Amino acid sequence: MRIAMGQIDPFVGDLEGNTVKICGFIEKAKKAGAELVIFPELSVVGYPPRDLLDRRGFVDDSMRYWDRIATAGNGIGVIFGAISVNQGCGKPYHNSALFYEDGKLRTIAHKMLLPSYDVFDEERFFEPGKAAAWLIFEVKVLASLFAKTHGTFRIIFPVLSMMSIRFVNWRKLRSI
Repeated sequence: MRIAMGQIDPFVGDLEGNTVKICGFIEKAKKAGAELVIFPELSVVGYPPRDLLDRRGFVDDSMRYWDRIATAGNGIGVIFGAISVNQGCGKPYHNSALFYEDGKLRTIAHKMLLPSYDVFDEERFFEPGKAAAWLIFEVKVLASLFAKTHGTFRIIFPVLSMMSIRFVNWRKLRSI
C-alpha cells in the first residue's frame, strides 16, 4: 500500500488556505498512486488554535470545509485532523482525526492523551476521547502496514500515535 504523508504546514486560523493545501496535496497523492494520504493533527484549523476556539462560529465554520476535503478525496483514503463537537459531557470539543474513504466519512477518532504542559494547553478546550475507534482500510493489502510486536501484528500509523486509533489484530482480519 502506498501512503502519502501530507506535510502541509497549516496556518493557524486560515481555514480556506489550509483546505486548499489539503485538497491540493490529495490530488498530488492520487497522481503519485497513493491509496491513503495522512495529514497532521488539526490540519484544517492549524495547531494550536488556542483562543480561536472561543470565537463564536469558528468551529462550525471549520466543519464546513470537511465536505470539500471529502469531495477531493474521492478515489483515495484521507485522514486529517480537525475539531469535532463533543456530543457528551465535558469540554465542548474534541481534537479529532477523521478518516474518509472514497469521499465518505468512515471513522472519527478523538485524541485521548491531551498534553497540558509547557506550551500545550489542550485540556483547556478539548475533551479527551473515551474509547478507541476502529480503522480498517483496504483489508486485502494491509499486510504491508504491519509490524510484529510481542507476537501480534499491528497496523502502525505514527502520525496518529496520540489519537485513539485502535490497532487491529491481523488474526482477526484474516477471517474477514
